[in-house]
Amino acid sequence: MRVLWAEWTKGAGTADGLNTWIERTFHASSLRFLTKGQGQKAITALKAMKARAA
Repeated sequence: MRVLWAEWTKGAGTADGLNTWIERTFHASSLRFLTKGQGQKAITALKAMKARAA
């Protein structure tokens, strides 16, 4: 997930930025607190965001 975040932000994204996005989108305070289902949704969302940016 961190790799997808870095690719989407073109290397400018930080772990704090990823955590902020996770908190805003999935209401979990950190990547480590996501459930398996939320993690799968986050990966799908990041892939879609990356595809739209291309």
